[in-house]
Amino acid sequence: MMFLQVMRMKYDQFGGRAGRREFWLFMLVHFLLSVVAGVVDRLIFGELDWYQPGAISSIYWSISIVPVLALGARRLHDTGRTGWFQTLVVFWIPTAIFGAFAGGFAEVGAISEAAVSGTLALVFFVAALVGTLILFIFAVLPGDEDANQYGMPDVAPERPAVYWTVLTTRYAAFAGRAGRKEYWLYILASVMVGGVAGALDQWWFPSLFGEDNSNGPIALILFLATLIPWLAIGARRLHDTGRSGLWQLLLIPPVILVGWIVLLVFFVMPSQEGENKHGAPPITPE
Repeated sequence: MMFLQVMRMKYDQFGGRAGRREFWLFMLVHFLLSVVAGVVDRLIFGELDWYQPGAISSIYWSISIVPVLALGARRLHDTGRTGWFQTLVVFWIPTAIFGAFAGGFAEVGAISEAAVSGTLALVFFVAALVGTLILFIFAVLPGDEDANQYGMPDVAPERPAVYWTVLTTRYAAFAGRAGRKEYWLYILASVMVGGVAGALDQWWFPSLFGEDNSNGPIALILFLATLIPWLAIGARRLHDTGRSGLWQLLLIPPVILVGWIVLLVFFVMPSQEGENKHGAPPITPE
């Protein structure tokens, strides 16, 4: 498993390069474990304020902070950038501090102090949000094709793709091509897994989310975890028909009403024969 390999073999390895697959698979598992740690904290220690990590979360983050930073540095190296770009997220710290101050002042009726603290929290929040967005863009960029100042590129082997292998070997692979079989089997499995997540939400959280609501926490976590591979395989399917993956922008309101019909037509079209500007035909048969 990629997460365990990074934790055991590259725990504090800040040198070298890491491809998108290694980075996003690790971050997916890291996110899920962070959520589990937070849930356990609240089950054991009761309700906590949004800025207060529980004991379990604190222990987990203490263990994982070094490999997270190391992997982030290697991912930036893969795009030819220094790992120091990660300092852009430091603005989240004053955001949390001033946000806590604002809440505390508001509780005791110190309105002016709460307003100042809230304003500072908002300023740092915007800075943190911009910095995080920049890092996200860097993280999804393809790595340098050849050796750069940080070493040789990270190359993942090509494998036949089904739902699980798309998530594990092509999690953020926006380049290349995907045939109809790979794409539609992935979509079919996604619908089935999403249905199970919705059913679990209705079963476990009926009073919190409503018995007819399938958008509970499990479905939300699944959506966030699979958003990148869904966009990536859509881009590869469009590449397979000779089109740009940017056609997926048709799913943005207000053009989504007709955009999904256009994309559906593109997604059911056969592969272009032979190589095109996006590469060789997919290895999985139509």
